[in-house]
Amino acid sequence: MHSAVQAIPQRMQVLVGSSTSRWSEGCWAMGWQPIDTAPYGRELHLSVIEHGEVHALAFPCWRLDNGWLNCLTNKRVSVDPTHWRNWEG
Repeated sequence: MHSAVQAIPQRMQVLVGSSTSRWSEGCWAMGWQPIDTAPYGRELHLSVIEHGEVHALAFPCWRLDNGWLNCLTNKRVSVDPTHWRNWEG
């Protein structure tokens, strides 16, 4: 696993591979929102699904018109996130 990615708590991991409704219920209960609703102008915590596993980036990101920016390095991040929530770091 890449050092900039941390595992989502196990209670969310069990939702991977589950029905869409169960996945959604678990995400929303943990404050995750669909990526297409991600706001601009604030630090966000992003979630990605890779090889059937859910992971959260270990750094805050800003939404750009055409991608994502790592708030700590001011460099573009090459990810395809599925969910977001407010950064609480």
